[in-house]
Amino acid sequence: MNDANDEPESTLIQYLVATVGCAMCGASYAAEDVKVLDHRGNAWIIILACPQCGTRGLVLAMVTNQGQPDRLGELSAAEMETFANMPPLDGNDVLDWHMFLRDYEGDLAGLLEADK
Repeated sequence: MNDANDEPESTLIQYLVATVGCAMCGASYAAEDVKVLDHRGNAWIIILACPQCGTRGLVLAMVTNQGQPDRLGELSAAEMETFANMPPLDGNDVLDWHMFLRDYEGDLAGLLEADK
């Protein structure tokens, strides 16, 4: 790992610890759960290990002086907020969709148009 400057690493780890939760269980990370594998210039490769469920995640990050980037994805901010306030899917939700799709006799176009 390139150890020429530890300040960006410390700042990046502090940011991840403060803002990122486990994708599986939502638990918060502590500094010891974040390991920098390597960095070259502004590019960082980081592994996160969830202290709650043990899930491991790989983060590829670019550290710049351009401020906080816009979130990348297909959902609008309003949609993100709507989904963030919903309870997570559970086994009953999956079973309901399984049964619905098992008995559905139309095609995909009809299924997608049914919501309009």
